Amino acid sequence: MPVVRAIARVDLQKFSIRTPFSFGIQALAVWAMLWVILVQAHAQVITAASANWYDVSNACAEASNGWTVVVPPGTAYWNAGFTITNK
Repeated sequence: MPVVRAIARVDLQKFSIRTPFSFGIQALAVWAMLWVILVQAHAQVITAASANWYDVSNACAEASNGWTVVVPPGTAYWNAGFTITNK
């Protein structure tokens, strides 16, 4: 009498168990991604055309609250300063 063997394959991905904790982790990850996108959208970087006073002053005047002004490498001698207000 022949012996018949049955082999069953179970796809475990279809039967994964979801706990309330796993939904919390997913929600936290989504909120973290949204927060990063919003923060990056708000903060911008402006680069001055050169290191001289006029270019840095104009870049600072053009920047809004929370922006970063980058002064490029170079040598510049300033005879005056400037005040940044309302930023």
